[in-house]
Amino acid sequence: MDDFILYKTELKKWYHHVKNGVDSRFLLMPAQAKLRNLCIQICRNGKTQDLIGFRNFLGFDFDPNAINKIKERTEDFKKIARFLKDKSVLADPEPVEMLAVLIDFPYRPYQKFLENKDRLEDLYTSGPPEVDVPFPEVKIDTESKEEGGIDKTEKKKKKKKYPIIFIFSNEGRAQIREWGKAHKKRIAAVAGTILILGTGFYGTKLYHQKAIIRWNKDHYEIASDGKVSSQWDQIGLMDTAQFKVRRIRVYDTTTFFKKGKPIIWYSRNNGYEFFNHPGYHPVSRENLKPVSQRIATNVHDRVIKIDY
Repeated sequence: MDDFILYKTELKKWYHHVKNGVDSRFLLMPAQAKLRNLCIQICRNGKTQDLIGFRNFLGFDFDPNAINKIKERTEDFKKIARFLKDKSVLADPEPVEMLAVLIDFPYRPYQKFLENKDRLEDLYTSGPPEVDVPFPEVKIDTESKEEGGIDKTEKKKKKKKYPIIFIFSNEGRAQIREWGKAHKKRIAAVAGTILILGTGFYGTKLYHQKAIIRWNKDHYEIASDGKVSSQWDQIGLMDTAQFKVRRIRVYDTTTFFKKGKPIIWYSRNNGYEFFNHPGYHPVSRENLKPVSQRIATNVHDRVIKIDY
């Protein structure tokens, strides 16, 4: 394998080795802006060889007082981010050396890698870097132990239930925040689906609840006694929309239309009856019809009379 290709391969391998370490908030889900910020952080206290890599990559020396100049070159870090995501191949040596700086590859720059390429396995003998998580110190009173290492008071404490507390370092919390940002659309979609399914289940349960629906003078209500007492009573599936239906009286001054659309419905069942909402007639079960202009005119001209 070509030495330069081997160098890039080892950089990718080292990236996966360290991405969950102390710089995980930058490396775990690499993006051009994150890599730029990591570069600024490293170069503030950078080694001479790293500052040379910075100059070769961006074309000017690092100046901690000219951060905006670096931010204007954020797009340059895009090719490195794409390489780490296996979406491109770095062909030029400058971004490759910049990547070596960002992931703190021990055998950098390329010349040092050539001198140590036979010792690559030594890099991974210590295992991947770990993120320090502070855990509270637990003190054990050895004098109060019984035979078997547990005293009576400790046995009683075992019966108690305590809330589980997760303690995260700053790096751990940063990983959680980054994961939430990357998956916020998926989280919102799952939450929305759960809400829709829950609402639909409750609404379906209410809609299909069986009950005796009783017409009381001019509106529907649920019969509290559970008995059918007249032809107006109905036993069946509860239609919550039907509870909005009320029989109303109309006069020669009644407004039947709003913005050209009817706001009153009627049924002609042994005479005209008018209602405030679409639905069906409490006796005939026929669908209520929207008032026409002709019927409205007849009411205004007192041609149609209300007998209820």
